[in-house]
Amino acid sequence: MAQIFPINGSDPRLSQQGDGGANGACETTGPLVIQIGFNRCATLTFHCMMEANGIPALHWKESDGRNIAQVMVSNMAMGRKPLDGFEGIRVFSDMAYLDGKIMIDGARFFRALHAAYPDAYFLFNTRDKAEWMSSRMRHANGTYLARCAKVAGVDVTDVPRFGRRCMTNTRQRSKATLPRPRHAFCTLISTATARKRSRTGSHPTLN
Repeated sequence: MAQIFPINGSDPRLSQQGDGGANGACETTGPLVIQIGFNRCATLTFHCMMEANGIPALHWKESDGRNIAQVMVSNMAMGRKPLDGFEGIRVFSDMAYLDGKIMIDGARFFRALHAAYPDAYFLFNTRDKAEWMSSRMRHANGTYLARCAKVAGVDVTDVPRFGRRCMTNTRQRSKATLPRPRHAFCTLISTATARKRSRTGSHPTLN
């Protein structure tokens, strides 16, 4: 794992609990940390690291099944901020939804997220593209791949090419759009070491 910091404990605001304010997800207590990369790129590793360091985090969906990406779309359709309703959460990862009828990659709403939360840290999580596509193809016993193909209207053999293009475009556009200072946009690279730490429950301490 590399190039995570300065998203770290040196900013005391990251360890503060939210007060459940009505104007957005804890925006009055400091910056949010929002992953704007794709699933199968150490999203769970990063989530577990945040939780292990006492930072309120949400990965994919709440325990009651409320999915981050679905809530984001509903909020924006009603003119609300994307993450309204998640007060108390400071870190968001794996903002995705796929059911065979609709696909939502919440990370691709980075422009709306930045407009709503200009002080947030934006983290583009990535990994080797061949490894990434291999992981996606194996995900959920291969059913994830089939759902991607159905939604995209392509053959399953075309999904890897479609996915690689999507990752490249999102990375280029988000990097060009979001602020350049490192405190506002940085990259998380998924490695075998990071994934091993996730499986064993060993996570680095932020300091």
